[in-house]
Amino acid sequence: MTEEYTDEILCSNEIDKSKLSRIDLILSILQETLQSEEFRDIQDDFADQNCELFTDDGDLPPQCMKIYNSYVALIEEKLVKKVEENVPNFEFEELLPVLKQNKNSDDFRFADVFEFLNAALDFNEFRSLMASYNNGRGMSFEVTTTKLPDF
Repeated sequence: MTEEYTDEILCSNEIDKSKLSRIDLILSILQETLQSEEFRDIQDDFADQNCELFTDDGDLPPQCMKIYNSYVALIEEKLVKKVEENVPNFEFEELLPVLKQNKNSDDFRFADVFEFLNAALDFNEFRSLMASYNNGRGMSFEVTTTKLPDF
């Protein structure tokens, strides 16, 4: 990739995907998907429906591993579907070496993708996510403002 094109990617929200390598195209699609409201809603709905068994400490019931496996399957299904719409013959397994290689990478273009996928594949990260949802259940937030006097 040329330096000029790299600068174009970093400075623009609109990327000419035809100029990207296969892996960069896949990662950009994953990034768009992970940042979408639709994906956040799917993740929130799953957590809301399944978080009650999860805590930050202590042993978890065996059902938690089934819930984790369901989560991984759901996430993989949604992400693969989005990528397959744009990348022929995509297999999720082709990303695994890229994830391992970039686990601690300084490549900030797709850092959120690497972070999310690595966390999704780690049960302890999943447990923390679900426990935080469980801890926040029933909480509501109210924002109030006070008009400051004119000086």
